[in-house]
Parts: sequence; structure tokens; C-alpha cells
Amino acid sequence: MTQRAKASQMSAARRRKLARTMMEPSSAEDVVDAIATFARRSDAQVYVERRGDGFRWSPVGSGPYAVTREIARLLDLDYHSLIVGCAAVKAASVAAPEGPQMPEPAAWLFIAPSAHKNAVMTALASLTAADRPPHTRSRAGA
Repeated sequence: MTQRAKASQMSAARRRKLARTMMEPSSAEDVVDAIATFARRSDAQVYVERRGDGFRWSPVGSGPYAVTREIARLLDLDYHSLIVGCAAVKAASVAAPEGPQMPEPAAWLFIAPSAHKNAVMTALASLTAADRPPHTRSRAGA
């Protein structure tokens, strides 16, 4: 069975869980699982941030369109059916939650995606000790 065929068998509950880890602070374990799943489908760079005790992640793209395409591929959805809010981080775009209720991240970094969960967990652990300056937000849909 091809990766694409396996992805199309993803349950709606699994899609929601993966999407939630990109939009809401989530447990380290859920974010590690989501990044490992993404790494099996893409080699795009990953953005990870810490907000309090939670973590959030996003594929990194050159703009909102690229981010939306990566998310659609992960969730096995038509990218035309998605609208993804994005934020600018350095010279890249990442998916970003909507609304003022979300504080700026305490720390963030870019990592290479890895299906090896220990490597991803090590990267998340580094966020608990390091603070990085907040990024600028720009709202953009795909």
C-alpha cells in the first residue's frame, strides 16, 4: 500500500487531532506524534513553539499557499477546502491560530522533520530552556 493510500485511510478524529496540534498548545507527546506523522509525508522544515506548558507546530513554507499545501497533504484533504491563517517568522510563513486570546510564544525554533520521535522530543525539550524573541504576525489565507 502506498503512503498516499495509507493517508487516505486517516480517520476524521485523527485529522482533528493533528490539526489541533498546529492551532492550540498541546502536549509534547501529541506534537511529537504529529511531527513524526508529517515527516513520513514531507521533508519541509517545521516550526515549533512553546506557550506555557504546551507546544504547537507548523510546516514552514515560503508563503501561506505553501503552508496550506503542506497541511492539506498531511491531512489528506484538498487544499482548496482549507483556509489557514499564517504568521511570518523570519523570512518564512507558518500556520497560526486566529484571535487575540493566544499570547506570544515563550520560545520557538525551526527543525528538520523527523519520524524519529526521540529526535523531535529532544528539540522540544530545548524550548523549555531557551526564549527567543516573538515573531511578527500577518493574517493571510490560502
